[in-house]
Amino acid sequence: MTELYVLASVNEKGEVIGFPKGGGSSTSPRIKAYDSLSSAKRGGRGHAGVIVKVTKMEVVE
Repeated sequence: MTELYVLASVNEKGEVIGFPKGGGSSTSPRIKAYDSLSSAKRGGRGHAGVIVKVTKMEVVE
């Protein structure tokens, strides 16, 4: 599987409770996702949340 990392908000138990969204004043909010851990670390600087690795995916359509 191709690597995928996203920024996530977690609670005190380490459970994902949401995703901080990026975007500017003229763009719609979007989840911050990256195709490598090094990109996620660079992109995550200055944003709230922790980096989580997506380990399972399912095609729904």
